[in-house]
This record gives sequence, structure tokens and C-alpha cells, in this order.
Amino acid sequence: MPLAAATALAIATLGVADSDAATFTDPAWARLNVKTARAVVPWDVALTNPAAPTPAGARRAEFDRWVANAAAAGVRPLVTFERSLDPSRAGEPAPDAYAQAMQAFVAGYTSVRDLAPWNEPNLRDPSFNPYADDPAGAAALWPVLQQACPACTVAAGEFAGIPGDPYVARYREALGAQRPQVWSFHAHLDAETASAPATRFYAAALPATARLWIDEAGAYFRDAGGRVSGDAAQQAGAQRLLGLRTIAPRIDRLYYYNLDNQCSTAARCAVQDRGLVAPTPFDQTPLGYDTNGRQRPAYAVVRDHGPAVAPAAPKGFTFSVRRRSASRFTLRVTPPGAVTLRARGARLTVRGTALTLRAARQGRHRVTLTATSAGTTRTAHVTLRVR
Repeated sequence: MPLAAATALAIATLGVADSDAATFTDPAWARLNVKTARAVVPWDVALTNPAAPTPAGARRAEFDRWVANAAAAGVRPLVTFERSLDPSRAGEPAPDAYAQAMQAFVAGYTSVRDLAPWNEPNLRDPSFNPYADDPAGAAALWPVLQQACPACTVAAGEFAGIPGDPYVARYREALGAQRPQVWSFHAHLDAETASAPATRFYAAALPATARLWIDEAGAYFRDAGGRVSGDAAQQAGAQRLLGLRTIAPRIDRLYYYNLDNQCSTAARCAVQDRGLVAPTPFDQTPLGYDTNGRQRPAYAVVRDHGPAVAPAAPKGFTFSVRRRSASRFTLRVTPPGAVTLRARGARLTVRGTALTLRAARQGRHRVTLTATSAGTTRTAHVTLRVR
């Protein structure tokens, strides 16, 4: 299936997931054509003194700047929560403490009305995530936050992009009769894997009537092992992320992670780099693996909202062809995804999902169509009539 099919279903709303307050004052932001952004903050941020000389106080002060800068830039914020930086509040927050913190947050940050209760509760790292083995505890946060702000849009889930994760079913079961209208998940994997397994899993595992937000997904320029993927690979990954809606049209937001990776010196820059813009170390030391502050080709993909590219069809896909006229046909791929299509016995033209077959000689022609994607090849036969 060609580029046009993906472009027609490109993500409706694009945002950036980046918790740095300087994001909105960066010259690259003004030209990015994005008006939504996401930050992750400690669950007790509203209960923390921003003047406190502690990591928690510094994070509160930074977040206050983030909210102010977002408002000044006309940006709609989405905020999700994570573990406290206060050693006295380590681990899972008590329900009453979480409720108090959410009430304080809603009262103190009146410009923030898109929320999510906990970032990546299914992440398998108990040292970082207290809900790693407690999906019921994570699910219990959603109604507390919704009650604290009935007028807010509160996204359930916020799942790390782990295809096949049984945590999701247990989380949903714990919600019982409650029906969140929005669910969110992360899809970093789908920028690197042609068939987009994370989005395919969550589109099937989450309620069919709910809207979906992918609120964290980015394509590597440099990966966790220090390998530089480079411009072409990152650009292709960003285009595929924008095309994820071909899998699930109810995806209406995607937050790209991130604008850039701020760092004090080149030596202290994060090894993982998915930024649309290369970092500029505060001391101006050269990065070595890229040019400081360079806008990468993936930047233009987000700025222009495309072109979007449909992810590959998964291994084991099937396809069918429906006749529309003597020479025109419609292709359907199940599960949906991009395929490489070839014809034997006629000349093939593809536009969107529409196929046109032409033959030089009159008469009936048996045409073999071959579709290939993600290591799977399928064939179908059609009859072309030329008068």
C-alpha cells in the first residue's frame, strides 16, 4: 500500500513530549507548527516548595517555568505523574496522599486540563516504578484523578510500549465498570520496527470505543548503545510514527519524543538521542557525533505533519482484491499495513488502495499479484479484460 494511503490518515494532532522549560523558548519550537506538549513530573509536585534546595524543589521550579512558557507559547499541556523525588514519599503514594496531591495540582495549575495518572506503570523496573507488579494499584489512580478534576480529560493507561504485556488486561480488569474515554501508550518500538507491533497490540488490547493517544514515541538518531543511526533512519522512523493511524484510525494524538536533549557538556549528553534537533551543550562544547543545534530531517517531518508512511503489514498478513471495473481493483490488507505489490501479466499502477491493470493486447489476461511485507509473501489472481 502506498504513501498516499498513509498520508490521508496521518495523526490528527501532533505534539512534543519534552519536560524542559526551555523547549518553548528554543527558536526551533516557533517554527515546528506544534501546539501541544507533554511533561512528566513527580506526583507530589504541587505539594513541593519550589524554593526548597532539594532535587524535588528544583523539579517543581522547572515545572513552573514549563507551564508558564507553554502558556506564553499558546501550547496545550498534557501532564502525567511519576515517583516522588522526596525520600520521605518513596514508593506507591497512599490513596489519600495521591488524592490530596491531585486536588492541589488541579487548583494550582489551572491551565493544565489534560492529565494522566502515572507514567509507564507497566515498566519492569521496581526500583524506578512502584507499580511494576501492581496493575490494580495503578488502575486505582485513574478514578482519583478524574474525581479531582471532573472537567479534565484523564487518559488511562500511559503504558510502556510492550507488545503482548498481560499487565494491560489486569489493569483493565481492575477498573471494573469504569470506562475511560481516552487511553494512552508509548510506541518508541514502532519507530524502529517496520510492522509497528506496539501500536498493533494496544489497538487490539484497549477498548474499541475509546480514543487513543500515543504520548511518547521517538526515532533514534543515536541509540542506547551509542550507535548513530543517522538522519535517514530517524526520518523514516518519524514518518512511520505519523502513519500509525493507518492501523487504528482512532489514534488522534501523537507526542514526538523530544525536541532536543539538553545537557551541560557534550560528555554529559544522554547517549540515547531521539531529538528532532541536535543538542547544544550549555558550555558550547562540540557534540562530536552531530553538529550542535542542527535541525535534523525528522524535524521537517513533524513540522510539515508528513509525509506519513504506513507501517509494514505484519508477518502472516493476507490480502484480497475486489473488482471495480474491467481494469480497476481495490486492495485490502489484513491486518492493515504497507506492502510491496507487483503484477505479472499486466502493467500495474497503484494510487492509494486503488489498482489499475493494463495490457497491450485485447482479450482476457490472467494476472498474478504478489504482495510482500515483513518477510511474508502472498499472491492473488485476477482476470483482466481488454476490449
